[in-house]
Amino acid sequence: MSRIKSIRYILSILLLFVAAVSVYFSLYTLSTIRPVSDYKDMGVYTFIPNEVYPKQVRNTATGRARRMHPTKTVYVVCYQATGSPEYKYRYEAGSIESAAQRLLVDGKPIRRRVLTIPQKDTYITIDAAETIESYSTKQKTTCFIVAGAASSYLLVWILASIVIHRKKTRTTG
Repeated sequence: MSRIKSIRYILSILLLFVAAVSVYFSLYTLSTIRPVSDYKDMGVYTFIPNEVYPKQVRNTATGRARRMHPTKTVYVVCYQATGSPEYKYRYEAGSIESAAQRLLVDGKPIRRRVLTIPQKDTYITIDAAETIESYSTKQKTTCFIVAGAASSYLLVWILASIVIHRKKTRTTG
C-alpha cells in the first residue's frame, strides 16, 4: 500500500511540474499572439499542388525507436496560389511518399485565406471559412483553455496538500 502511495505522490509532483510549465508557456504564447489590427486580409485564394519534397523532422517516438531513428522523413506538398504566384501553402502529408504524390497527381485545389503581416513583410494562410477575428480568437481560446486547466490542477494540488498537512498535524498533535 505504501508503494502505491509513493507512486501516486511522485506522479502528482510530476503533474504539478507539467502544469506549472503549461501555465508558463500558454501565457507566454498568449503574449506573443498578434492583435487583429496587425493582419491585413488579402482574400481567399485557390491553391493547387505543384510539388512534393521530403523534409527531415525530429522523431516524436519514445524509447528505443527514438534512439535508433532520431529524425524521420515527412513529405511536404507545396501548393501554389493560382491568382497570385507569390503565395504558397505547405502541407505535411505524413511519412508515406505515395500519399503525398497522390495529392499532387489528383491536383485537387484547396481554398485558403491569405493574411499578410505588413510589419514583418510576411503572410500566413488560414482556412477559407475563417476570418482574422476567428483566427485570433481561436489562438487565444486555446491558450486560455491550457492555462485554465493547468491552473486548476495547481489549485487542487495546493488545496489537497493543505488539507493533508492539517489532517496529519491534527492526528499527530
